[in-house]
Amino acid sequence: MLQAIDRLLTRFENIIMVVTILLALVMAATQVTLRYVFNTGIIWIEPIVVNLTLLGAMIGGARAVTLHAHVRVGFLVDWLPHNIRRWFHLLAASLSMIYCGFIFYIGCLFLQFLVDADVMALQTGLPLWIQFSTTPLAMGLFIFRYIQLVPRIWRGELHEPGMAVE
Repeated sequence: MLQAIDRLLTRFENIIMVVTILLALVMAATQVTLRYVFNTGIIWIEPIVVNLTLLGAMIGGARAVTLHAHVRVGFLVDWLPHNIRRWFHLLAASLSMIYCGFIFYIGCLFLQFLVDADVMALQTGLPLWIQFSTTPLAMGLFIFRYIQLVPRIWRGELHEPGMAVE
């Protein structure tokens, strides 16, 4: 059951990453063409491109957590014996999950504020909460991926960062 959910979520992540980055690329190229060839532009393209790029990058970060290939500073930890190193990886993943939980919570509070205030984005004319929903969505995904990662570290299924054992 969990493997089926993981496969479905992985497929969803991959599709969203590709679609958001391709859409951002096409929209940015369109804006550059309009600006430099026709001396005009579309005002709402820039914030949409930024949000699409951010969403694609955040989902890519969650995928990196799944593969245990996310950014970390580990040059000191790499010198430690394997068993001690595993404890440091476990601590880092747990603290990262707690941090993502905090950002998720704050993001939800801010999102609720934007919904209650009924604020509209000036450039797009869309409710501003749509733009800022990326943060709790991405942090929720990060938390889920850390929940999957911590037991794998605990069981010793990961030898080194980025090297998942199948």
